[in-house]
Amino acid sequence: MQDVISFTTNLMPTTVTCTTSYPLSKEGPLGLYDVDISRVSLIQVLTNLLKNAAYAMGNIGEIEIKIRLKSLSMAESARHAIPQGLYVHVQVKDSGNGIPSGILTHIFEPFYTSKNDGEGTGLGLSISYGMVRNWGGDIFATSKTNEGTIMSFYIPISQNIEEVGE
Repeated sequence: MQDVISFTTNLMPTTVTCTTSYPLSKEGPLGLYDVDISRVSLIQVLTNLLKNAAYAMGNIGEIEIKIRLKSLSMAESARHAIPQGLYVHVQVKDSGNGIPSGILTHIFEPFYTSKNDGEGTGLGLSISYGMVRNWGGDIFATSKTNEGTIMSFYIPISQNIEEVGE
């Protein structure tokens, strides 16, 4: 996972600063844990999220990427429509102006875009949504006006390990 984060953050403009935090466990860095997804598909999802975050900030600002293990409670499992269990939780937080609630409810719809003509297809988040759901996870967004947006997704892990980091 860490190599994918490094690869995708290097695609960002130099005017965008990306910081990353990974929890550590007694077994080593989180990046060592297995998820049953292809590296290429993870790169595609992260690239879509990072490029949207950079665009939302006018390609100037800070993006914070947090990765941790998360054990979903029964309520969280029901809210995200995925089984209870242990997941890799990835968050991409930008320092933009946030997404208005009227737009936030549509961002994962195919061909939906708030960009100007010729600046986007409206497929990036829709494709990312489909990929994450096909992995057995969920992708969602939270946003506050003038505080930025957090795009989050859960990826089920493929081995039994303890939850670390909060």
